[in-house]
Amino acid sequence: METPTAEVRGLSAFRGRPSWEARTGARLLDTAWVIAIYALILRLTDASPIPHRTDIFGLLALGLAWFALQYALFGGTVGQWTWRLSRTDSAKKRIRWLLPNSFFKSELLQEALPSRTSRSTAVFLTLVTFLACGYTLRETYWKHPLLAQADIWDLKAYVPSTPEAQASWRIAPYFFALGAWPKSFDGHPILYSLPYAKGPPTQFIPEIVARWEMPEVKLTIEGPKTPDAIDPEVLRDCLTSHWERTSCLRIREASLLRHVQLARGALGAPKRWKVRWFEVDNPSLPPSDRPRGIFLSAEGRYRSQDRFILITPKGAHQAFVLDRPNGPQGDLARMMFEQAIRSQRVSGELTAGRAWVDRELSATRMDDLLKMEKSDAQFIDKVAEIQSLLLSKISVEPRTFDAYYHLGGTALLLARRASQYNRTPTSQSAVLPGEGSTEWSAVALPMAQSAWRYAKDINPGDPRTAQLEDIWLDTKKF
Repeated sequence: METPTAEVRGLSAFRGRPSWEARTGARLLDTAWVIAIYALILRLTDASPIPHRTDIFGLLALGLAWFALQYALFGGTVGQWTWRLSRTDSAKKRIRWLLPNSFFKSELLQEALPSRTSRSTAVFLTLVTFLACGYTLRETYWKHPLLAQADIWDLKAYVPSTPEAQASWRIAPYFFALGAWPKSFDGHPILYSLPYAKGPPTQFIPEIVARWEMPEVKLTIEGPKTPDAIDPEVLRDCLTSHWERTSCLRIREASLLRHVQLARGALGAPKRWKVRWFEVDNPSLPPSDRPRGIFLSAEGRYRSQDRFILITPKGAHQAFVLDRPNGPQGDLARMMFEQAIRSQRVSGELTAGRAWVDRELSATRMDDLLKMEKSDAQFIDKVAEIQSLLLSKISVEPRTFDAYYHLGGTALLLARRASQYNRTPTSQSAVLPGEGSTEWSAVALPMAQSAWRYAKDINPGDPRTAQLEDIWLDTKKF
């Protein structure tokens, strides 16, 4: 019996094997689809674009799944449809979730004498697919901040020198950094919050939030993290070099991937990214104590996020994150944020920060708050100052119980003053934002709860822990 060389279906005929142009075009087009889908999955899942060995298996699995799905639903692939190819058994059941054994024995055939129009259409669709694939790869890989070459950004040191500047900035240590931070922003006193997460007494608190203006502008001060034992000089060379070694790609991923994912989570799909290696030139400090590290900026449609990731002499990473709106208000916040970073001193030890904050706390009296009955503005400024000192103390010594206890007490006083402000606003309150009391209440309750929960982790048997729980319950009443 002769082997059939053609299968006739109505007016269409399939004869023999397809030309090498048709086979190559169909395979290239199908491959481009698989690569584009894989890159799109990486982009949608916010996965790292830096290649790993496991990516080969993922790509192969996706290719097989995409191939099988197309045959199960349509009896052929996009490439085969574009180049007018079909298998001899394609007229059988088209919707199959398991390919029959006859599929692997079937022969790929092409329409006899394809016209010039059909060939031109196939070439055009293949080129368009390749352009779309190239665009997806560009957006996923070439424009990803993990693969961008960082500029070197030299900054001058900032010191509040005028009396006005000194009055509007305060010195505070946060973890391994010690420098100046603004007391107010755009006429609003800066209040703080302390989100709770398991950590102390054996680890640093995860973060401190300075609310420059609720809810538009906030600064998040992250606790130190060390992704790997990376020498700062090696990190600098890896970020600022153009052609990457495999080891440098891993260092980039360990240092930046988490920050990129968090920025995308906050902004959605940023329009622009900026990656820089910054160094602050401060002749009054030894080179090891001068601030340096990674600056990562993401700009969204309406909001932006700036991250200064300080690298300590021992390789720990400490990030300061500013969330701000686009526009004049955001530009002002960015400028003040940059000034604060330029004023910092970075150390590999906590001793300098502990000594400074202990000296400041020894000269601070909580009774001063109780004496401020007339001026809401002075009261809020004093609360912010004391809470800033207490949070500084916690950042350099997370197991200190007294700081959490006093944080709960200041939160209760703040909630009471907010309640009084709502009932009987004073003439001095005119200098405060119109919704100031709402902001105070929004800060006081979470602060009291976090102080109690942290104190319970540190010393649940201390009688003051029960008092802190009562303070939190009292705060909920206002």
